[in-house]
Amino acid sequence: MTSVEVSTDVTTESFIWPTPNTNQNLYFDITFDKINQKIGVRHHVRGKRNAMLNMVQGFATLERIGSYGMSNVFPSPEAIRNLKISDILPSSKDEMALKFELAVIVSRILTTYVPAYDGLDTVWSIPHQYSTQSAFRSEIVPLGILNKDESTTAGMIEILESYKEYVPENEDGDPLPLLLYCDGLSCERVEGAQRARINGADRTHMMNSSSSKVTEKREHCTISSKCMTIKVLLKIMDCFDKAETLLEFVTEGYIILYAMQLSGMREINDTPKAFPDSPEERRKYRDELSKRIVEKVIEKVNTKEVIHVAAEPGIDSGNYCICGLDVGGPMVYCNNQYCQRGSWFHLECLGMEKDDVQEGEWFCSEECRRELELSLSRRKKMTADRFKDSKHEYVKRLIWRGLNDIARHDAVKENDGPRMIRYWKFDLFEFYEKNHPKYLIFGLRLIANIAGATSERLKHALIWERTVNLKGGKRKNIPKDLHCEHLNREYKESSRDAGGQLTTDTTGTAKC
Repeated sequence: MTSVEVSTDVTTESFIWPTPNTNQNLYFDITFDKINQKIGVRHHVRGKRNAMLNMVQGFATLERIGSYGMSNVFPSPEAIRNLKISDILPSSKDEMALKFELAVIVSRILTTYVPAYDGLDTVWSIPHQYSTQSAFRSEIVPLGILNKDESTTAGMIEILESYKEYVPENEDGDPLPLLLYCDGLSCERVEGAQRARINGADRTHMMNSSSSKVTEKREHCTISSKCMTIKVLLKIMDCFDKAETLLEFVTEGYIILYAMQLSGMREINDTPKAFPDSPEERRKYRDELSKRIVEKVIEKVNTKEVIHVAAEPGIDSGNYCICGLDVGGPMVYCNNQYCQRGSWFHLECLGMEKDDVQEGEWFCSEECRRELELSLSRRKKMTADRFKDSKHEYVKRLIWRGLNDIARHDAVKENDGPRMIRYWKFDLFEFYEKNHPKYLIFGLRLIANIAGATSERLKHALIWERTVNLKGGKRKNIPKDLHCEHLNREYKESSRDAGGQLTTDTTGTAKC
């Protein structure tokens, strides 16, 4: 099996950072997660009962892809207000890139499991501009256990106060923005703590020197939990790995069956119909087949309709005539309810008299007439949709969901920031349809920041500093939140040796 990788080979040694000078800073971020542990007693007596220790554990990660010389100046409110909704929604270029990435995933599956494609050149790694740096081992500093309860506003304020001592300062002594990575619920609590201190004397007391961002693994779980649930344990988070593995397995199986159907194969060991002789032509045959499968299952998002609704003027803002004014007088109505020119038109503005208005339907333009006819044809199509093969549609939906999940993991392994952000764009529609307003808001904020609502340095960090590489090597990156869960598990296993002597003092000395 031939592997095509454009990325340059690198060692697994740590990245050698240049010596910083007065104009350079070595930036970092902090990731934290709650770690609750129950302390049980053998005999319940007064003053000695079961208790729950509410704690958090965090670590700091040094930037691998440095942002030397990038500005820390935030844009003006006017510049943020001028951001367009088209900058947040996926573009046609994003859709083309997504199709390419999914086609690469399909070609990998076919090459791995279908004998006819075995040995063909395959893209096993999609490189990006920082592939070399992404293969270096991350510099991680454990911050230990804090005996603080993040579920309360007061507890979260204490946590932020504890992490405040790590916030770097500029030459003037002002705090520089620091990114905090955590799960969605913790992000909400961080914002609650910041609102509680909004009347502070300066940015330090207002706790505005840190910005919380949701991590990749939590977002994967949110989407996958809506796709399928394995009734093994009570919580989907507890069986998340099992559900994810099953989704990947089923997706690969259906893709192989789909490919066999499209290429006229009855058995997996059969040769596809019209299969070329040369390896290069066979590779092209497989790649075209992969593209066909993606085109069959892709779910296109209607960004144009979203932009139209967002930009649609209200009645009070001139939803009348070509003049945009509600000045009264004889008017005529355009029978296209989606008319973009005003719906109601003054006869005077049109240069018409009452006798000029024909009986029956009236349209302001041929475009409106065609749009109404198109909407009627859509209604007929909706009626025809009732007779679709529901099982076939389910399989297509499952393949689409599974391919997206595999592609997201592939982007995380590569530390491909633009790909991860692109998936967030497409997931906005998923969050809206599946009623996940919390993640919809976080996604909008993340993409808005990258579109220009934050400083140049933070934008760079939000794109390229979303993963960690624990041992170094290509495709060895994992979400920061996942590493935090590994540290929590290590702590719980090590704390078992304390037995009944586990107290707040002993947990405070633990460092993973």
